[in-house]
Amino acid sequence: MKKLTSVLIVLVLVVGALCAFAACDTPQDKDKPATVMNVALNPEVEFVLDGNGKVVSVNALNEDGNLIITATVFEGKTGEEAAKLFVEIAHEMGFLVSGNAGIENNDLSIQISGDTSDINKLYNDVKAEVESYFTEENIQAKVAQVEAITREEIEKLVAQAQPYIEQAKLEALSNMELLEQLYESRKETCEMYSQELKNAYYNAKAAAMDTAKIQALKTQMGEKFDANLQKLFDTYTKALDDIEAKRIEYLVAPESTYQTKLAEFRAKKLELLQKRQELAEMDSSSLEFTIKLTALNTLETAVQLAETMLIQAGNAANASLDLLKSAVTSGYNAIVSAIESAQVKIADHMDAIMQAQEEEVPKFAAEFESNYASAVEQAKADWEAMKNSLKPTEEPQK
Repeated sequence: MKKLTSVLIVLVLVVGALCAFAACDTPQDKDKPATVMNVALNPEVEFVLDGNGKVVSVNALNEDGNLIITATVFEGKTGEEAAKLFVEIAHEMGFLVSGNAGIENNDLSIQISGDTSDINKLYNDVKAEVESYFTEENIQAKVAQVEAITREEIEKLVAQAQPYIEQAKLEALSNMELLEQLYESRKETCEMYSQELKNAYYNAKAAAMDTAKIQALKTQMGEKFDANLQKLFDTYTKALDDIEAKRIEYLVAPESTYQTKLAEFRAKKLELLQKRQELAEMDSSSLEFTIKLTALNTLETAVQLAETMLIQAGNAANASLDLLKSAVTSGYNAIVSAIESAQVKIADHMDAIMQAQEEEVPKFAAEFESNYASAVEQAKADWEAMKNSLKPTEEPQK
C-alpha cells in the first residue's frame, strides 16, 4: 500500500515538440489564448492561458472536475497559481490528504501545451508552487517529464467542442487560431457544470448551424426550393426535434437513468472524501484507524462501481441517441443531394450561409438557455451542495 505522502506529480512539459505545435507562429496578442494546461487528480480540469500566462478559461474534463471549479475563481491567476489552487482545493475536499500514512492518493498530472515564450519558466514556476505546497502539508512529491501533447490532440479537443467544424477547416487553422477556437468554445459552456449538458449544447449547436445553412439556401433558391425539398426539410427538422427530446429524456431529466446514476456516484464519492478527511486527522497507529482504513478500501470499491455504472448509463443513452443521429444525418444528406440535383452550387452561396449561421448563434444560445435553464441550475446546485458538505481538513499532523 502506498504511504499517504507518496504522491506522484507528473508534469507534462512541452519542450522538444514545442515547434511541432507552435511552429514559428508570428508573435501573438498577449491577451489571446496561447497555452493549454490540464491538471488531473481524478478531478480533471483544463486551463487555457493567454500570452501573459494568465488563466482566461476553466473547463472541467470529468464530473469530479466540476466539484473543483465550483469552489473558487481561477480566471486571472497565473498558471502556477492555478495549479497550486487546484491542489489546495483537492486537499480541502479530501482528494489529497496529509498527516497519516496508509491512505492511498491519486497521482497528479499537469499537462502543459501550446505556445508560450518560455515553456521552461512556466514548468519551473508550476513545479516550485506545487512542491512548496506539498512541503507545507507534509506531502512529498516526485516530478517527472513525459511526452508533449500534439497539435492533433488539440484538434480533437476543438472537434469535440465544435462538431460542426469541417475537418479541412480545422486543419487549415494556424496553431494560435486553433487555441482561440478552443477558448471560444469553452466560454460558451463555462457555466455548465455537467459533462452531458456541454455535449448537449455542442451537438445542438451543430444541428442549428446545419439548419441555418439549409434555411439560407432555401432563401437563395426561391421557387427552386420546391414541395419535394420542403417535405425533405420537414422530415429533417422532425428528426432534430426527436433527438433533442430524447437527449433530455435520456441524459438531462432528473428521473433519467443517467441522472439517477450520477446522483448515486456523487453520494458515494462524498462519503469517500469525508472518510478520507476523517482518517487524515487520526492516529495511524490506533486500532480504530486500521478498522476505518479497511472500511475506506471497501468504500473505494463501491465508488468505482458507482462510477462504472454512471459511465455505462451514459454510454447506453448516447448509443440510443446515435441511432437517432443516423436519421438526422440521412435527412440532411438527402436535402443537400436534392439541392445539388436542382443545379444549385452550394459554394456560390457561402456568404449568405455564413451570415445566416452568424445570426443564428445568439438565437440558438437563447433557446438552449431557456430549454435547459433548470438543468444548468440544478447541476451547479448539486456540486455546490457536495462542496459545502466537505469541510476543510484540519491542520495536518507534522
